[in-house]
Amino acid sequence: MKKLTITFLFLAISSICHTQIKYEKGYFINNEGQKVNCLIKNVDWKNNPTKIQYKLSENSLTKTLTTKSINAFEIFGALKYIRAEVQIDRSDKDLKKLSTQKEPIFTTETLLLRVLIEGQSNLYMYEDENLKKYFYSKNSETIKQLIYKKYILKTPTHRSNQSYEDKFVKVNNLFQKQLWDNLNCDNLSLKKTLKISYRKDELIVFFKNYNTCNHSDLTYEEIKQERDLFHLSIRPGYINSTTSINGIDIYKNYHINYKSQSEFRFGIEAEYVLPYNKNKWSLFIEPTFHFMKATKLSQFGQNGSFRVDKNVSIEYKTIDFPFGLRHYFFINDNSKIFIDAAYVLSHPLNSKFRYYDINNTRNNIALGLGYNKNNKHSIQFRYGLKRNILGGYNYLTSSYTSFSIIYGYTIF
Repeated sequence: MKKLTITFLFLAISSICHTQIKYEKGYFINNEGQKVNCLIKNVDWKNNPTKIQYKLSENSLTKTLTTKSINAFEIFGALKYIRAEVQIDRSDKDLKKLSTQKEPIFTTETLLLRVLIEGQSNLYMYEDENLKKYFYSKNSETIKQLIYKKYILKTPTHRSNQSYEDKFVKVNNLFQKQLWDNLNCDNLSLKKTLKISYRKDELIVFFKNYNTCNHSDLTYEEIKQERDLFHLSIRPGYINSTTSINGIDIYKNYHINYKSQSEFRFGIEAEYVLPYNKNKWSLFIEPTFHFMKATKLSQFGQNGSFRVDKNVSIEYKTIDFPFGLRHYFFINDNSKIFIDAAYVLSHPLNSKFRYYDINNTRNNIALGLGYNKNNKHSIQFRYGLKRNILGGYNYLTSSYTSFSIIYGYTIF
């Protein structure tokens, strides 16, 4: 019943919160060069978009534009993209899939590039999953990719009269030469240029310095979004758990269903908010201690001839380590609802069922639904799916499930 309730709440809240769409002021430029002021849905894209949704006013209908229909668009104070036909190298950077070719392998594509710096020299970025490439242009010249590529260098060698082929990971840092050859200026030395890494922050500094050196005002600079990405919270709470034991050893049959037990739990949660999609996604881990003790008068067969009534007790102390993924639905600037799912590792502490040690508890899954106020206080319901706490015994099985109510206080 608890599982059904949680599932229903998940679906209901998700349905309600998906209507909470936030549009922000901006504009787009169409293929005719017309600038249209509008409200654009700010998804805070991780990957460069292929379409946008916009409204001409708060009460108007939502419309969609694809890459083919957009020359450029900007959300004020947040981001800007332009459309360009470019040559891009999509060589894989996975060590297991690296190319043996040092030179880039270009394909021609029409993309929306994220604008980082605009002035006399311009810097752009393209991101698609694990692929991240930077592009540049000077004045009104063609936009070109800054070349950075990892590749495999194979070197034949001989050892003990046998031929081998050694493999080395090398890097083509041609982008440094591109910067020096095309964007050289008095305050930019060759030594400093050769130390630049293929990183967003270092390239932004270089392009800002170049524009300053050429007395060129920046017409656009992406504003770095200040994000509070890490949170630490204390999370006390209450657990209601149910446990059943079934099985048989040499002389005894076990069919024991313990009544629901109320427990106190205490956890400390570390949460990392992923830096895109408007802070809607996060990863968390929450070491948690809780303790359950129960006794039940039970009947079981002995020696095959009579039944014995005995009190059968269980003590289960554990430190759980749930780690998982969380998604937030923003109601307004101060309130949000969240759902999460976690894989739970369990470490029992001096736990016993009768004379059996509990030291090999199986892991399980937990599902949660909660509400957060002002990024400070939260209340959450969490359902722990079935867990076998007697995993070390082939002739005994157990089912431990839990339903928690958790209060969270965020320290920072």
